Amino acid sequence: MPVWILGPDKLLRPVIVRLGLTDGITSQIEEGKLKEGDKVIVALEAQSNAATSTTTRPPGFGGPMGGPAGSSGQVAAHESPGRK
Repeated sequence: MPVWILGPDKLLRPVIVRLGLTDGITSQIEEGKLKEGDKVIVALEAQSNAATSTTTRPPGFGGPMGGPAGSSGQVAAHESPGRK
């Protein structure tokens, strides 16, 4: 399964990992080439130029990653804590 990291050049890069135990919110990474300090992308925030939004979906259940026309996206990243 690929996860995305934010590289030093501010570009997104896929990293293949194998997941272990999960509770649906938090997942254990069994294998992969993540390094301590990697910024793993966990969400995409879309900003719309429209004055009002007609979307009533809960967070994480939106449409395509680009969002509606005229919007720009921002990513939310978390640093990986490393393996112990």
